[in-house]
Amino acid sequence: MDNLLSNNSFDRMLELAAYGNTLKPLKSIFGNYIFEKSLIHFPSERGTGKTYFMMQLCICVAHGSDTYCNERIELHGNTLYINCELSRDLIARRLSKLYASPPIDLTKKPFEAYIYTTRQSFASDRTYIVEKIELFKPVLVVLDNWKTAYQDIDNNKNKDATLAVLDLLNLKDKYGFALVVTDHTRKGTKLQLSDSDLQSGSGAKSDLADQDFFLRKSSQNPSFRILKRSKSRICEDARHAKLLRLNPDTLWFEVEQEEVNEMDHINGELMKGLDDEALELAKAMKEKGASLRVISDATGISKSALHRKFNK
Repeated sequence: MDNLLSNNSFDRMLELAAYGNTLKPLKSIFGNYIFEKSLIHFPSERGTGKTYFMMQLCICVAHGSDTYCNERIELHGNTLYINCELSRDLIARRLSKLYASPPIDLTKKPFEAYIYTTRQSFASDRTYIVEKIELFKPVLVVLDNWKTAYQDIDNNKNKDATLAVLDLLNLKDKYGFALVVTDHTRKGTKLQLSDSDLQSGSGAKSDLADQDFFLRKSSQNPSFRILKRSKSRICEDARHAKLLRLNPDTLWFEVEQEEVNEMDHINGELMKGLDDEALELAKAMKEKGASLRVISDATGISKSALHRKFNK
């Protein structure tokens, strides 16, 4: 493992500010979701298609596409997808589908999209992976996913997760690539709005990442997905979510609507059929300062439904 203090420095603030003025703006690899040389945490529910989503982005970045899902791509180059979960044959079947009817020009191929499949932990394969990074110099690396890549640590312990993330931070700083780490959300969070706290295991992953975003299922249509940014140290916070559709024929994601209210799609059916009298009582109690728990006990409306109603 590289020295975790390799990026330590001691500076005068004024001199560091002057150095900051010489730095060029970070280029976007996927709109305001992924910037060059940054670490992104990408926790999502199981079955949302996050593997398809990130493989598609890798293909677009390597094939010189200017956009993906209407988000700009300003930096192109080789990409490396580290698959720690699915078999090589299953990945091959998925890629054959993606390359059959892509929405981009595949004849434009200035760079390569590489994929490395392993069932070993990241620590076990680290030396080999670093050799490939040094050889191919990717601008984007995807580690899919955290749980299988770090099968040899206790993911609920902040100390173990912190050391693992610090190692990843050093790697992306040393070799200058953007790194996306896919992850899962906690069980029982399907009714909650997107927030960094939804990620499974230790919170150190989100705490140390430069950004995080989520891909979530919509209650309105089985093919719809909600794409939502949560935390960002690089750009402004996101007020809205983007609505995507997974095309069942091509398995590529398409933009259904640029801006939607996430509350309308994260189990929005919970708001249907609520008793009018109960809602009026809830509203009156809310105006008098009652807590959601007290209102829920009095009206029989769940706290999550009340939260969505009052914030709509």
